[in-house]
Amino acid sequence: GPPTHLVRWFISREREEMLPKIPRAIVLGCKSALGCLYLADKGCDVSGIDTVQKALSRGRDIAAARGYNISLHDESVCDPPSDLQGVFDFAFDRLTLGTEPKAQRAIRAAASYLKPGGVLLTVHGKMAQNTSRELEEAARESAKRFEDSGLFTVMWAKPTSIELALSNGSWGSVHGWWALMNRTELPCSAN
Repeated sequence: GPPTHLVRWFISREREEMLPKIPRAIVLGCKSALGCLYLADKGCDVSGIDTVQKALSRGRDIAAARGYNISLHDESVCDPPSDLQGVFDFAFDRLTLGTEPKAQRAIRAAASYLKPGGVLLTVHGKMAQNTSRELEEAARESAKRFEDSGLFTVMWAKPTSIELALSNGSWGSVHGWWALMNRTELPCSAN
């Protein structure tokens, strides 16, 4: 069946041993690194990538203040640096890939970060102007694009509203369609 245990592990407020340890994780479009802190709190070796230098600087300050060793990169998600390609077991994306104007390039880039068999959890959050039906259609179209690329297999997708919390503070609610996808091919270049 679908690997809902991975989703339960991700959304749990506790650091659980319900999975083999996921040693390397990346947050795509990490902003001020709250998603990175969340995964570090769950025992992952975490990197984040974004192009907003001010947010990354704030993220570095927060991580240092909380005692986390997180690697934050000032890079475009669609242009993965060679040292970040094919090295991650788990990737998390909240709206970044869905907002890229060149969807196929973004999908190839997302695949290139992951080891073969790595997992991408992506969220299509609800925007004020979207109805639930529009959001569902957009999320299903996006999941189909990932599947059609041949680089991912969609393993689980459903609407979910979840409160993600850090032990040292709250990240807040994430509402939307969640999709869990498995990396199926060898890493490829985004070029």
